[in-house]
Amino acid sequence: MPDYIGTLEAAAGAKQVKVDATVAAVCKLQEDKQHILSAQQVIDVVRADTGVDVTKRVALATMKGPCGMRFGKVKKIKFQGNSERSLVMRQQCAKKLLDLLG
Repeated sequence: MPDYIGTLEAAAGAKQVKVDATVAAVCKLQEDKQHILSAQQVIDVVRADTGVDVTKRVALATMKGPCGMRFGKVKKIKFQGNSERSLVMRQQCAKKLLDLLG
């Protein structure tokens, strides 16, 4: 058997180890009911549990493929709630109305 075939098989085996470690980390996070906020979080869990270095690309591909996860970037939006000023003004107005009525 040529030497390059052995090298290819070793590389495929190493990649499968990384994929298996990533799947185990994702399953662990899901079982612990922890939200997965980033691929870096999965990478950190894999590194802590198994000591295997996984790239972001492998982590994302594993989460999409074998784990069947879907995700997208969160968009920043403008805050549309009441500001502190409007809350204070509303409270002062309500107090003044109560004083006038009472």
